[in-house]
Amino acid sequence: MAVVKAQRAFLAVHADEAPALLTVLQEKGLFEPIPPEAWPVEEAELEGARAYGDRPFDLEREAEALRRALSFLDAHAPETGGLKNLFSPKPAFSIQGLADGFRKFPLAEVSGKVRAAEADLQRIAVEETGIAHHREGLAEWRDVDVRMDRVRGLRETDVILAAGPPGSRESLMRALGDASARVHTEEISSGKEGVRFIAISLNEDGAVPEAALRGAGLTVIEKPDLLSESPGGDGEALSDDEKIDWGASPSEILARLDQRRSVLEISRRELLAGVRELAGYRAGLQAASDYVDILKARKDAEGWLVETGDVALAMGWVLEDRKEALRKGLVEEIAEVHVAFLDNRPEDAPPIQLASTAATRPFTVLTHLYGLPKHIEADPTPLLMPFFFVFFGLCLTDSGYGLVMALLFGWGLRKMVLGPSARNFFRLLMWGGISAFVFGAFVGGWFGNTLKILPASLGFLDRWANAVLVLDPIRNPVPFLMLSLILGVIQIYVGLVSKLVATWRKAGWGEALAGEGVEVFLLSGFLFLGLVKAGVLHESLGPAATWTAAAAAGTTVLARGRGYKNIFAKLGGGLLGIYALVNYLGDILSYSRLFALGLATGVIAVVVNTFTEILGQVPVAGAVLIPLVFVVGHSFNLVISALGAFIHSARLQYVEFFSKFYEGGGRAFAPFRAAPRYVDLETWFTP
Repeated sequence: MAVVKAQRAFLAVHADEAPALLTVLQEKGLFEPIPPEAWPVEEAELEGARAYGDRPFDLEREAEALRRALSFLDAHAPETGGLKNLFSPKPAFSIQGLADGFRKFPLAEVSGKVRAAEADLQRIAVEETGIAHHREGLAEWRDVDVRMDRVRGLRETDVILAAGPPGSRESLMRALGDASARVHTEEISSGKEGVRFIAISLNEDGAVPEAALRGAGLTVIEKPDLLSESPGGDGEALSDDEKIDWGASPSEILARLDQRRSVLEISRRELLAGVRELAGYRAGLQAASDYVDILKARKDAEGWLVETGDVALAMGWVLEDRKEALRKGLVEEIAEVHVAFLDNRPEDAPPIQLASTAATRPFTVLTHLYGLPKHIEADPTPLLMPFFFVFFGLCLTDSGYGLVMALLFGWGLRKMVLGPSARNFFRLLMWGGISAFVFGAFVGGWFGNTLKILPASLGFLDRWANAVLVLDPIRNPVPFLMLSLILGVIQIYVGLVSKLVATWRKAGWGEALAGEGVEVFLLSGFLFLGLVKAGVLHESLGPAATWTAAAAAGTTVLARGRGYKNIFAKLGGGLLGIYALVNYLGDILSYSRLFALGLATGVIAVVVNTFTEILGQVPVAGAVLIPLVFVVGHSFNLVISALGAFIHSARLQYVEFFSKFYEGGGRAFAPFRAAPRYVDLETWFTP
């Protein structure tokens, strides 16, 4: 499949038409801008040029208001629907439709309501935090029957709350000694856990009572912070309902705090009900946010415009098959515009796009995962497509699993709202399921050996399955292993031939035959010899195989050593070329993973079925456990085996196959176009 290369386009319009130029380019999505500093021109050619614009973005306030409103709604009135949203398409707009909707949307009104609700909720949260703080401080003082405003700040006495084990009060008196007469203690509570009491002392005694308390092994409980106003207040004037009277006992204050907390909770619920009403504006806010982001991107794009006098200049990449579409779109929208397409230079590395068909498009996922081809390379997707399809099926080797995968991802393609990349990935996995269904039937895998353990009345299903059975890897694994290795040899040959063709096109037949041609000859010669020695081919072909291998080795020595002048260097280089056989042997053996994974899938499936057979002998409970074990066991095996099939099939493409002919390292074409988050845009261009 061809790779569509990009070509430079040079655009010039009157400076007053620069905003229109950016608008058209963004709507068409056909132009990838090049920064002025990367233009392939001499500095003298742009003498007197200056950056275009430097005009402020006049919608920054609106952009911030939209972001704030949407963040607030997402936090306090999130969208409902869950999985349902996966099956609902986004609303579709043209950019002009977004502009019309933005002008009509009551942004100032909605933003004002959001700010007010946000401020009220924040005030409630701050006050609740203060209430929680003071409840924590007052909890230890709950049983103290004294006004809290008299606990601290007294001029002549100090009140201390202490706790300790039973008998602590007597220990305190002994620790105080002569000072005990100047300290009044009063028990607050007592029990198995210990005793709590308050100690009232004169301030002139300083820290003596508290030191005695600690010396007696008692815990001094800190006094709570006392405020003259509502706990957690933000400095604003408080209403009478919000103020807390600290001239009361701890239990009374706690009751009032609980009452205030209930009032705040009611206020919060009322506010959130109002916020849920504001959520009705969410779709409008999202569309407006996308439009403002589009305008902001358009404003940022002014950075790659150059202004010379009354002319604005732009340069960028356009795909070769979209040049006329770009020219047509610009001419239709801008009265005076100059469009010129520049030939690529040898040193250029233009971006590319894969020109895939409906058949190859799902498999481009694999190419993108590895890396796009350079602009001078061919797209490897058509080559890897049949191999990945076959390898995936051989790794999974179960028609039941394949049918489930094909139906599941086919249903997802029909019902779910997916982007282009996700759709391609779902199609790839659906084709993987089809492959597993086909090759699973050839090896007799139907949820393992399920068809063989069905009741006799359903025995016809097993007879149908046997009619298409080609290999049975569990009973006779050798043919399956040989098939895996043969497929590996075929793919390696395809890679070498692909490299040979690429070299021929680039450097001619001579270089291609002396390079990849010799490698093909070397591999073929020793494969021929190996098949004869292994008894696969008749022994009468032995002399021919030996002479072929010897000729291949000699040709390799001559071809690989041709670049050296010294005779010993020529010999060494040629021998290293023969050593490449070891690498080829390792590559071929690597394809045995197809056999190993396919066999593992079948064995695990049979084990699951064996468990269900055993459970069938358990009365009552067996009837419940059989379907549970069957579904869970096969589901687990399907997920693990499908994951392994994908990873190892892709690995064979990337390591064993691509290493023979493909470099990669290309860059994807990334045009300047609108990228909305919440809505879908109508088609950017008409070919």
